[in-house]
Formats: sequence, structure tokens, C-alpha cells
Amino acid sequence: MTTSVFLANMAWVFLGVNWLIEGDWREKWRRARESRLLHAFLVLMAVHLLWLVGNEYVAVGLDDIRQKLPLLVLPLVILTSKPLSRKQLGGLAVIYLATVTVMTLVGLVRFLTIADLPYRNIIPTISHIRFGLNICFSICLVIYLVTTLREGMDPRRWRLLLVASGLWIAWCLYFLFLLQSYTSFLILLVLLLALPWLVPVRHPRLRWYLLGGLLLALVGIASAAVWVTNDYYGDCRRDGDKVENGSYIYHDVDSLSMAAGWCRVAEEPLDTKTDNGYSIYSTLVRYLNATHRSKDSLGVVSLTPADVSTVKQGIANPIYLLHPSVRKMAYMALFEYESYRCGDIKDFSLLERFALWRNAWRVFSRYPLLGVGTGDVMAACQVQLWQDGMYLIDNTKSAHNQYLIFLMAFGLVGVTLIVFFFVRAVAKTAALRTPLACAYLLILLLSFIGENTLGTLAGCLFAVFPWVLLAGISESDEPNKTNRSNRSNKSNKQSSITNNQ
Repeated sequence: MTTSVFLANMAWVFLGVNWLIEGDWREKWRRARESRLLHAFLVLMAVHLLWLVGNEYVAVGLDDIRQKLPLLVLPLVILTSKPLSRKQLGGLAVIYLATVTVMTLVGLVRFLTIADLPYRNIIPTISHIRFGLNICFSICLVIYLVTTLREGMDPRRWRLLLVASGLWIAWCLYFLFLLQSYTSFLILLVLLLALPWLVPVRHPRLRWYLLGGLLLALVGIASAAVWVTNDYYGDCRRDGDKVENGSYIYHDVDSLSMAAGWCRVAEEPLDTKTDNGYSIYSTLVRYLNATHRSKDSLGVVSLTPADVSTVKQGIANPIYLLHPSVRKMAYMALFEYESYRCGDIKDFSLLERFALWRNAWRVFSRYPLLGVGTGDVMAACQVQLWQDGMYLIDNTKSAHNQYLIFLMAFGLVGVTLIVFFFVRAVAKTAALRTPLACAYLLILLLSFIGENTLGTLAGCLFAVFPWVLLAGISESDEPNKTNRSNRSNKSNKQSSITNNQ
């Protein structure tokens, strides 16, 4: 899922072909009738196909269904085949964790060896957001394995495993800083809040310890947020001009004097573009403001050659050079908020999401019952953007919200069908309510808020493969339960015979 798009596509296609060649249709039909989760995925794909009828852009809808074929093939193959044993599932877990670890090391090497590498390209084979989802699930998987392996393991070996797992989790958190994955950190924060209820706790005191640690963590996070916010705003009021680094960005700007000073320190005119496509003028104003220099020729002339090079690269704040850094991530988020407050949302992914969400909700409000159909979602969003005069936003982007995309496409009728069958699957399948399955489902549902998770192969595989494997855990234990019950029946019969004698 994280190393190669080609191999991932080849893998699910080969699984489907192998499933067809394998035969044993009677047993597969029996499993298909009993699997509630399989029914849910079948309904999901059926809704996509039925809501294609009458669409204007049928080709777009068919391409969307093609991208989501793993959501049909993998549940059909795995949930109708013989369940994997716990040993086999453990082997898959180790391979998965090893693969994620290797990809983090690949990303670190790329970060250290490629100059000015964008954080979105640190992982070359998968988007940084979806790789962050895999890291979040990997952390939950490690915690689950450590807690379950405690029983029956030598205490000394288990403590070593605990230390190694802690170091590995620390490394994953550091790598998320490299990715600047706000989504992943928000998901981990929610998982932290749910931790006392997700970790299987046998000793009652341990739950209180977890709750106490959670309270301390929340206090620390809140204190850090207050400190960073105060450091960012300083004494400035939040009802005027844009604020950054404790001062107003566009106060006391002398443009003519700045242009004269820039000609003395650089060859490029002030009205040209930076290396990353922004205006040198706006970048220079922000940089002078962030470094508390006067916004005139004196401030420009005081820039060092390194400062000039930084401005030419399009880096408007020296704090952005700190990478990885919590302060940098906080400052970038606060500047986006300041831009949104002042009505500037262009070129800000988080702020554009808010506008796209509002636009998608208006599309849904016009077609609330049946939606616009599988293939007409993007066209309807583009028309709504132009009608609202929001043509400055990149209208090639999706709504960046899986829930809103489903509501626009299928309306309340289609979404209700999908939700009903998935809730039914969770309610009727005990394995989908285990701590690990609940943590995975929480990660997936939270990712739907800020991303069109099912719009890519990596997202579809993450949304289906772990879940269908987890659904087979209880079934894989059924033979063992049967053998244990048979042995207990035999022992009961022998004891009754002995008592009669």
C-alpha cells in the first residue's frame, strides 16, 4: 500500500484472478451470505453504479468506479475465503510495520539529500496525508501487539519490547513532523483522548493511570498552544490588519523606498516571482516584518545575503526555515487563519477547504434527496463556484471531504443506505468492535473530514484491507473454539461415566 502503485494494483488484480480460479463456490456462497461487512461493501459499490444512471458525465463516473474497484474485489476475495489464522495475521502485521518503517527511512534519506524538497514529496510513492494515516494505524497496531503479547511472554523480554516500541513510536512522531501532517496529529490527538477506552485494561488502577496521563498531556498541549499563540500575536489586537510575529504586516510600508533598497541587494526587480511562484514584494514585506526590520530601504539594505536568498526562494518568515518544528507548523496555521480572517484564501490549502466545503454543502442543498449522481459531482461543484463568484479558487480540486462528496453524489437516500449497512456490519460482527478495529475505524472516519480518502488507490486500500482482515479474526478462531468445546464435552462425558461407576 505504501511502496508502489504498480505493485499494489497488480496485487489486488492477482488476488481476484486467483479467487476465480480457486473455485469452491458453495463454501464461498455460504460465507458471502453470512458476511455483513461484505454486504456493506457490495451496497457501497451498487450505489455508485445505480447513481450513474442519467448522469451527464458518465465517463467520469465510470472512472471513479474503476478507481474504487478494490473496495469490491478485496472484500469479496478475503471475506469469502478461508480466514487467516492469528499467526498469519501476525506475520502480515510484521511485514506491514516493516514496510512503513522502511518508507520512513527512505523519506528521511530524501529529505537529507535533496535540497529544498517539498514536504509533500518526501514519500515518493504515496501522498503525505495518506502515508500519515498508515503511520497512525501502525502506532495503534504496535500498541495493540505490545499489550496482547504481554501475557505468556517473559517479563524481561516484554520490557525490552516495550522500550523498542516506545522508541519506534517516537521515531514515527518525528517523521510526522517532517511530513507536516496536521491531519495525522489531529487524529492522534483524538486517539489519545480515546486511549483509556481503546486499550484493553484488566487492572482497574491502570485505567485511572491512563486517565491521569491523558489529563496531563491535554494540559501540556493547551499550555503550548496558548504560549505559541501569544508569541505569534504579541501585543497586537486581532481585529485589524494581518498579524505575524507580533506586529502588523502591512503597517508603515514604504514601497518606493523598498524598491530602491532592493535594487542595491538583488538583481531581480521587486515585481518578479520567487522560486516557488509567489511575489517577491509580498514575500519581502512579510520577511521584514517577521525579522522586525523597518519596511523601507534601510530595512532592505540591512538584509544579509542569506536573507536575500531566503526571500528569493519564497520563504516569508525565518521561522519557516526551522524544519521540523512544532512552532513552524503553528505559525503557518495561524497565518492561514489571519489570511482567512482578512478575506484572503487563495493558495492556502486549509482555507480553501473551508470554501470548498461550503460550496459542496450548497450543491447538496440543491439536490438533497438523490444527489447529482456519481459522475456529475465535479461539474456541479465548478458551476456552484462560478455562481457564487468564487472563481479564484482552484476549481479542479475536489471537496476534500468524503462525507460531502457522498452527500452531493447520492443524496440522503444513497448515504442512508450505505450508512445503514455499515452500521449493521459493525453491530453484527464482534471483531469489528475490538480496540484495534475501533481505533482503525476512528482513523478512517476522521480522515474523511479533510480528505477525499477514497479518491485514490492508496486511500481505497487503506479503507478496505485492514478492516476486512480484522473482520476475519473472530472467524479464524472458530475452529479452535470448536475443538475446545469438543474436548470439554469429551471430558464431561468421561467424568459422568466415572461418577456413575
